[in-house]
Amino acid sequence: MLFYLAVVIILSLFLSALTTPLFYELLITNVDNFPWPYSRVFDRVVMLWLAVLIYKFRKQISFSEITKRLKSVPWKKPVFFGILISLGISTLLLPFVVASGELEWAIKDFSFYLKAVPKVVAAAFLVGILEEVFFRGLILNTLTTKLSKFSSVILVSFFYAGVHFISPSKSWLYPGYSWNIGFSYLSELFSIIFIPQNLAPFCGLLLIGITLGTTAILTSNLWLCIGLHAGWIFAAKGLLYFTKIAPTLDPFVNGLARRYFVVSLPLAWISIAVIFSIVLILRKHFKSEPTK
Repeated sequence: MLFYLAVVIILSLFLSALTTPLFYELLITNVDNFPWPYSRVFDRVVMLWLAVLIYKFRKQISFSEITKRLKSVPWKKPVFFGILISLGISTLLLPFVVASGELEWAIKDFSFYLKAVPKVVAAAFLVGILEEVFFRGLILNTLTTKLSKFSSVILVSFFYAGVHFISPSKSWLYPGYSWNIGFSYLSELFSIIFIPQNLAPFCGLLLIGITLGTTAILTSNLWLCIGLHAGWIFAAKGLLYFTKIAPTLDPFVNGLARRYFVVSLPLAWISIAVIFSIVLILRKHFKSEPTK
């Protein structure tokens, strides 16, 4: 299954790099004042090719086993508990980060939060489910049949952390159509991973990946991983909506690393370790047992 997952990912990127310039050229030529940058169109094309290829290789990838695992155990308790500890401990961290001078409070109008909350809830659960099914459900579960559990968790965690920095480059300017311009953009995406300022947030995401991977191994309960993941997304969005970066800090953190700034902080690493410890202590309570 890992082979087919790799084929889907590599092919989707290759085909997106090949076809996005044509799609984008058609859009900007035929739609007056087309508002989307190239990066956003590329994102949508990648999603399209992923959907097509996943459907094409659906039998080889076999999502049915993951679906059965999710359906075989109760979901409410582990999801609620996961959100409670990851969001709760991360929220307790925020005032200390503000007090350190690295963030400043930036409270917005109530109407803003009224509109934002439903979007955040939807995004937290959607991303939590999709990423946990992919990283911990498919990749980790398959790797453990080939490698030790420890090696599998570490490898998947590195992959998980790295993928988060393959992010749309909104500053990249479309120079005009050529068949290979999509590959130039693709190289720009991957080069972001190696920017030195991304090392600290990479380490934070690596710790989160290890926590989620260990949770999946110890409990065999993907719902608990989904809850933890969703709680961290709630916390990350709260950071964006309730604070701003202090002007004395490196301007770089207002770019790509802005979303992951909080996980670059030592206090965040301590909070992740606390959450990891709680999962270790209570793991038996969430050990996956099929419903009767």
